[in-house]
Amino acid sequence: MGVSAYNYHPVQALKKERDYLTYMWPEYLGKQSQEYPELLVSNGTLYWANTNIFLKDKTFYGRRLKGYESYSIDIDTVEDYTEAQRIASMRGLKALEQG
Repeated sequence: MGVSAYNYHPVQALKKERDYLTYMWPEYLGKQSQEYPELLVSNGTLYWANTNIFLKDKTFYGRRLKGYESYSIDIDTVEDYTEAQRIASMRGLKALEQG
């Protein structure tokens, strides 16, 4: 499965309850970021599975799931596209073609 690191660590997540924000995982409140667990997220770039096991379990999240870590950008808006161009330029890559 293609995976990426989060832009912001998930243990910093806030949830909205009525008019206030609270920590989603208060056990990490006050901890240094070096103490956070290493978490990755599926980025949708690739999935590779044993067909028989996939058809039986009906999920890519099997018992022996492995990840291929890569960088990805989800482009849904003009702002996302602009950010992707900025990052590509910083990395010395050619500008993305509009299409």
